[in-house]
Amino acid sequence: MRASILSHRRRANPSPAPDVDPTPDATAAETPDATAAVWTELASEDGPDARRRTISGLDDILGLVLLAVLVVVVIIEVIGRYVPSWEIAFSDQILPDLLVWLVMVGTASAVRRNDHLGMSALGDRLRGQARTLLRAFIRAIEAAFFVILLVEGVNIINTERAQDQMSPAGYPSWLITLALPVGSGLALLNIAIGATQDVLRSRQK
Repeated sequence: MRASILSHRRRANPSPAPDVDPTPDATAAETPDATAAVWTELASEDGPDARRRTISGLDDILGLVLLAVLVVVVIIEVIGRYVPSWEIAFSDQILPDLLVWLVMVGTASAVRRNDHLGMSALGDRLRGQARTLLRAFIRAIEAAFFVILLVEGVNIINTERAQDQMSPAGYPSWLITLALPVGSGLALLNIAIGATQDVLRSRQK
């Protein structure tokens, strides 16, 4: 009798089914399109500043270091006019060399931000595929220019090293010329990132 009652209770109150999480697996949701969207958000110039610096902030970091060195040299030079022990020999030659580096690194940074002077009359009139093709054409010209600058910079460095040329400040002159390939390389990196952004955006449309 007791066994029949227990059996009846089990049929009336079945055991609850295990809970199933309706949320899909996050790993399965990571499709190639989602990955491309994440990359576009990270590399986008409209995204958060921290993420932009994570993707392409090498030029800003190097520019900040160069500017800090430049400021320190100027301060020491000013102090050296009143305190002879602080005077730096050939400081008037060091400052122009630092400016060469700042110009090249700043050029690469301007490429990333699209801050170089240019005319947008034609680009503003174009839409869709025509505008994308124009941007690709402009990036190709920029890339060709910096490739030439990089190659010529390397050639000049090789010549200066072969001839053991020295700057008036006493260090090898190729250290100054090194700014050409370094700045050009950073600019090419930024152009490649910008081109990748354009391709990913065109695929999303």
